[in-house]
Amino acid sequence: MFKITIEKTQPIRKTIGKQWKKVGQKEEERGQQFRVGEGPHVYLSDVMGYTPEVETVRDEIRTLLVQEVDELDLKAVIRAVNGLDGA
Repeated sequence: MFKITIEKTQPIRKTIGKQWKKVGQKEEERGQQFRVGEGPHVYLSDVMGYTPEVETVRDEIRTLLVQEVDELDLKAVIRAVNGLDGA
């Protein structure tokens, strides 16, 4: 059995970002709830913020055809894909 799959790949421009994430750390006073950083008297807290918006290009893949067949003339498939006549 043979499985024939035809997919279309197309570059798509998207703007991504503006996600609320940890963007850094800052040192804090000892009396607050923070985890210990490097050194015995260094306390760190997370600094939260939005990630910057950036434009990116990603490939979008769409499946156009999926077909299973018992027999396959591979030469005919190659000729058809390459636009060659039946010679």
